[in-house]
Amino acid sequence: MNIKELEEYLENYDLVFIVNDSESFELTQLIVNEDIMAITGKKIMILTSIPFDILKDCVRIIKISNAEMKDIIDIYHTYEASDKITLLSEPFLYGGLQNYVRSELLSREEMIRAIIM
Repeated sequence: MNIKELEEYLENYDLVFIVNDSESFELTQLIVNEDIMAITGKKIMILTSIPFDILKDCVRIIKISNAEMKDIIDIYHTYEASDKITLLSEPFLYGGLQNYVRSELLSREEMIRAIIM
């Protein structure tokens, strides 16, 4: 995958999620299955190196190789300014939303709304 392909996804989808670990896989399932998806009407692209089993009209899932995942994450860290692309696989050391839920500063619902809105 290259930057042009990613730019096309960003043009055609409201949100692009990058998912490459099992914990983020579970989070992504929660986000996609929430009724909030139907309420917002946002189209979502999920780029993942993990096999997914989610079928929704507003969600497209693309399975990519581990090498492509590394490239995508490098691109993400280079062009982090877009609010349309979200890396759901932040390392445990960082103060990501998942860590706020773990420490009970946020509820799962609040986290999902923060990611989607």
